[in-house]
Amino acid sequence: MNDELNSLFNKHLQKEYFSCITCCVTLDGEVLYHKSYGKVSNQRNEICRKDTIFDLASLTKVVTTTLILQLISNKKLTLSTSLGECLPASSDHSVLSPITIRQLLTHTTGLISWYPFYSHLPDKNMWNILNSINLLHTSQNSVLYSDLNFILLGEVLKNHYQATLSTIVSKQISKPYHLNSLSYAPSTGESIAETEFGNQIEMKMVKERHFTFNGFRDVKFPIAGEVNDGNTYYFFNGESGHAGLFSNVRDLVSLGELYVLDDDLNKGIDQHLLQESLKEQAPGRGLGWQVSEPFLFGAGHTGFTGTMLFVDPEQRLSVGILTNRLNVSYPKNLNDFRKKAIQMITSYIKKERFYA
Repeated sequence: MNDELNSLFNKHLQKEYFSCITCCVTLDGEVLYHKSYGKVSNQRNEICRKDTIFDLASLTKVVTTTLILQLISNKKLTLSTSLGECLPASSDHSVLSPITIRQLLTHTTGLISWYPFYSHLPDKNMWNILNSINLLHTSQNSVLYSDLNFILLGEVLKNHYQATLSTIVSKQISKPYHLNSLSYAPSTGESIAETEFGNQIEMKMVKERHFTFNGFRDVKFPIAGEVNDGNTYYFFNGESGHAGLFSNVRDLVSLGELYVLDDDLNKGIDQHLLQESLKEQAPGRGLGWQVSEPFLFGAGHTGFTGTMLFVDPEQRLSVGILTNRLNVSYPKNLNDFRKKAIQMITSYIKKERFYA
């Protein structure tokens, strides 16, 4: 497995799918593989380390999911709780109020997939904006992946705890589970992988949708230690339920272990609920997890910056692959690469267990 993964990772580095990558694989809670490759920057000669911090992007949604599952386990919410019941600011909104926690977690709300809240600045009131736009997508599909679903789940968490997301993640996840690198604000003294040169992709998205925003970061400089996601950075002060968290790969894999190891690691979260979250609850979706390509079995989640977490409860396997795919001249889709990596890892484990 080592040789195959080394070859796969180096091949994609050479083809500029990313400028650096870290990978960690644990089986039954024991580390099988933990390596890093490349440089944290296409400009700086700084080697990527096994503890290099990456912008998790939408893997933040897995942490938000875990926090919501904690509340359900502690009888503070149910999957059928509506936003109108747990988020007072939504109670008078005809579209938002009846939406349930289950719908938000499974992306079955019908809400539009993305909206540049920062195009309304200096108005920083999210509810003013939500009340002024058409929130429902024209698609009739039962599942539509939407950042808005997890932005709203983040608001549910803030309302329940009466605290910032940074404080909530620290007290409920990072400290009790010893995930020391998981935070919304990485220390400037740490090794941090650089991402995009400004928000070039979002600049195009804003233009294509005929919005206006003049505050984008300079495209001459790579983003490092700041969240790449535009809404999180410009509008939500670096903290949102859909993006904003940073972590090294070992801590990310430890988060995955909460879902596949039946032991004291998952104290505070109902084991049955954790297991159910990894099963298909709507086409291709678990509770906060993806159960479709590139994850042909088990469950996983990806992030726009080039991140991935994959778990297989049957094998008690957790796999984290963190890359900075935006720190290249032409960003590429990583799903074929991810499928190959997962296939290599799982094929090796199944073969080893067969001959054991």
